[in-house]
Amino acid sequence: MLLEKVSILYVEDDGEIREALAETLEFDVKELYVAENGEEGLKKFKEFKPDIVISDIKMPKMDGLQMSAQIKEISPKTPIIITTAFSDSDYLLKAIDIGIDKYVTKPVDIDKLYKALEDITSLLLIEKEREIRNKYLRDILDF
Repeated sequence: MLLEKVSILYVEDDGEIREALAETLEFDVKELYVAENGEEGLKKFKEFKPDIVISDIKMPKMDGLQMSAQIKEISPKTPIIITTAFSDSDYLLKAIDIGIDKYVTKPVDIDKLYKALEDITSLLLIEKEREIRNKYLRDILDF
């Protein structure tokens, strides 16, 4: 499975939802970091540099869109999936402006979330392979 090659930061303020999804994800990914609000999520992002971020929008201290905007400033290529019970077009437009990669409505359909994760992981792995090849070619040319 592709997901075992990536680390994920999962940010969700609802304890039951957070625990249930974290239990599911932790068996399939290389590393899972969990936070209960955007402030904690941003701190963990800076500390662990996960490959992918999954976040709720509405949270205390710092919402998911604010956190995502700051993550994109630090690491523009980091894919972010937003999960939310809100289908408000204002949230969708803000998410698009920030550069959110996927938007999954709650209750989260685990199959849809995993499909989004696998699509993103495939692209990440292709990009990593491209970077390795480019470095190899630069090394040969420098030699």
